[in-house]
Amino acid sequence: MTAYRLLARTTLAAALSIPAFVGAAPVSVEISGGSWSLGSGWDAACTSASCDEGHRYLNAAWSIDPNLAGTSFMLTGDGDFETIRFGWGTLAEEDDAISASGSTSELDHLALAALIEFDSPGGGAADLDATVQATVGPFWDKGAGPANTDLAATFLSYLLALDDGGEMEISLSPAVWLCEGNSGQCTWSKPNTNEIYATFRLTKAPLEAETTDGIVVQAVPEPSSLLLLGAGLVGLGFGRRRHRPA
Repeated sequence: MTAYRLLARTTLAAALSIPAFVGAAPVSVEISGGSWSLGSGWDAACTSASCDEGHRYLNAAWSIDPNLAGTSFMLTGDGDFETIRFGWGTLAEEDDAISASGSTSELDHLALAALIEFDSPGGGAADLDATVQATVGPFWDKGAGPANTDLAATFLSYLLALDDGGEMEISLSPAVWLCEGNSGQCTWSKPNTNEIYATFRLTKAPLEAETTDGIVVQAVPEPSSLLLLGAGLVGLGFGRRRHRPA
């Protein structure tokens, strides 16, 4: 019987030592800034037909929304999200085509990445790499055949690890240009701009023991903890009954 009561007490101690499941914590997001990382194949957007006479660069301006830094919002549970404007991409070539001939090419070294920095939450900055696709040849003209994508930048999503086991997915909208060469679109005389939006989605809310206001959240034991606790109490009770005098 001593061994039985010892087993019951051990079970009860194990139940009490298991961490309790606590409430999901809201996540405060505060953005401190953003930037673009560009490969050497990019150059500034053209403002005249003579800006890139050698046709060595793809001429585009990548800008950050001036209101990005200081943006803040709260994500309150799994699946909650917020979308804000990250910046712009503006295509403005020296002429109405993307060129690639011999050693001269506007397709080389077009690496592109977006960087988002945070004051909160912790976990570091988010670095979102892009896949860039450019089509050689004249910009598409209406009535001259099916439309083709002249330039596209598609960004990989980034999963930011939060404290206490949380995760936040960050994604950027793609930037796609289908230009009309016969109207001057995407050239220095008529630059074409794509707005780029960032979406922050809480894929896994972190756990908390108390709220940010210092109010303690009541812990709710997991089912496994309740089972162990119940088994331990029943075992102790049964042992006490077996020890009652006749």
